[in-house]
Amino acid sequence: MTVHPPWLRFQAYSVGLPRTGSTSIAALFGRYRTGHEWQLMELVGPALARRRGELGDEEFVRATGCRLVPPPLEMDSATCHHLYADLLGRLLPGAVFLLTMRDVRSWVSSFLDMALGQRIAFRLTGRPRSRWHDVYPPFLTEGVCDLEGRGDDRAALPPLMRA
Repeated sequence: MTVHPPWLRFQAYSVGLPRTGSTSIAALFGRYRTGHEWQLMELVGPALARRRGELGDEEFVRATGCRLVPPPLEMDSATCHHLYADLLGRLLPGAVFLLTMRDVRSWVSSFLDMALGQRIAFRLTGRPRSRWHDVYPPFLTEGVCDLEGRGDDRAALPPLMRA
C-alpha cells in the first residue's frame, strides 16, 4: 500500500473514458498540482498489456516508472486510468476517484468526431500517429476504429456502445 505523500494536499483521479470531461476536470483543479493526460504514452501501453494479462500488477507499476507511484499529482486526469482504477484503489486507499460519464449517443458522436478530426489532421500534416492512436481507439472499438479512414465508421458503433 502506498502512503499519501506529504507534498500532496489531496489525491484524486479522474477515471472516465476519453471525451467524458477529463479536460474540464483538470481545468477545475488547475490551481493544484494537476495533470491532464500527463505522460499518457507511458501509461497506455502497460495498461493495455495488463488488461490483456501480459503484465501483473507489480510489473505494470514498474513499467509505468514513477508516473503512478509515488503519486506526483493532486488531481490526475488521464483517460486511461479507468483501465487500472481497481489497482489504484488498492494501492492508494485514501485517494478520491471521479468517474465522469456521458450519455451514450453524445459520447459515441464525440469520440467519432475526434477520430475523424485526427484522421484529417494526420493526412494534412503528415505527422505520425502516437502510440495512443495506434492502440487505444482500436481497443475501445474492438479493432474496428480505423484512423486511416479505410473502413466504415458505423462498424465502430456497437463496440463503442459496449465501452
